[in-house]
Amino acid sequence: MNTSITWEGKFDAAHHIPGHNKCGVVHGHTYRVRIRVEGTVQEDGMIVDFHELKDIVREYDHRDLNTIISQNPPTAENLSRLIALKVLSIGLHISRAVVRVHEGGDSYAESELVRT
Repeated sequence: MNTSITWEGKFDAAHHIPGHNKCGVVHGHTYRVRIRVEGTVQEDGMIVDFHELKDIVREYDHRDLNTIISQNPPTAENLSRLIALKVLSIGLHISRAVVRVHEGGDSYAESELVRT
């Protein structure tokens, strides 16, 4: 039986999108992140400790995202996918990760990864 948990938090970071008219200059956002995890409850009574999810997001706090996300421009889309991949890598008992990243305001990107 699958169970789900959700963690929400935020972090502040700088980034720029090379070649973009408006976002090509270094600027910052307060990002809001919502992580939904589905999986099997383990012997300790949890799917995953909320602190593990918080730690994944914390590595981006007060950083220049261009220096730690080098393979793709650090857009909300790429960030949500990267976080979802990290959540799935916690363990095989996690079957689905849905990550929503708000880049300030009302705009967000959402990635859903399912273990097959």
